[in-house]
Amino acid sequence: MVNGSYLSAKQRKNRGGKRHEDRYFRPPAPVCDPSGARFCISLQTMKKYLFLALLAASAFLPARAQQNVKDSVVSCVGFGFSYAAQMPRGDLAQRFGNNSNVGATFWGKTKKNYWFGLHWNYLFSQNLKEKGVLDSIATSDGLVINKEGKYSDVQLYQRGFALYVSAGKIFPKAFGANQNSGLMLTGSVGYIQHRIRIIDNGSLTPPLSGDYLKGYDRLTGGLLVQEFAGYWFQGRKKRLNFYAGIECTQGFTQSMRSWDYDLMKADTSQRLELLWGIRAGWNIPIYRRPARDYYYY
Repeated sequence: MVNGSYLSAKQRKNRGGKRHEDRYFRPPAPVCDPSGARFCISLQTMKKYLFLALLAASAFLPARAQQNVKDSVVSCVGFGFSYAAQMPRGDLAQRFGNNSNVGATFWGKTKKNYWFGLHWNYLFSQNLKEKGVLDSIATSDGLVINKEGKYSDVQLYQRGFALYVSAGKIFPKAFGANQNSGLMLTGSVGYIQHRIRIIDNGSLTPPLSGDYLKGYDRLTGGLLVQEFAGYWFQGRKKRLNFYAGIECTQGFTQSMRSWDYDLMKADTSQRLELLWGIRAGWNIPIYRRPARDYYYY
């Protein structure tokens, strides 16, 4: 596999259109466990819950009157966008290599510099390390044949997301440029899910279409716990606002599928998945303008 491709261009050129025995196998497509023992959630459902959570958070964290960021601690809410480069460890490192992570955050900060956040992150990479994912439909030399009798052009990628809430504090006495900037420490809890995205270029391989893909995608999810230590900067002119630091994530996960075709059984093992990375983000604080006083004579 080179750059996420199960079959390189050189392999396809050298082997041409040589036919092999038809090894297509179509058992019932696996689905999320109907018993409810395994929690599976779709991306569309997560977006709906995220939108509802943002509305609820905005009600409990209203923007306060505009204050002097330089001289006093300001309570406010805001939005943020971030990027993280991450290295997997534990069970995750056996399946994927290094990945990228982009995220969006709705956050609030109190007058005592306590910080709260709601995050949605998207994970992606081309670094697949796990072997044998397509063994049940591959030839003896590890290649997949399409319905035209030629070698399939199949590409495998990592895709995933995380939804979690955070709480922490900003310590302005530690390297703080003003009363709203300084060392930032937070802890998080939430949900993480990832899978192998399988792309059959040309859509010529029947076993890699529709619900049959679920038998190969290794959909995995579970509890997320995360710690962050870094620096939070909230500018005096309210235009320059950013943060950066080290992020450590622990995932207590298991397979969400009832059957894996290459294993010929369900994967019931408990997994400990770790991610270490550096995250940097840009913030957009929202301040409410102070009410004006009117005097009548």
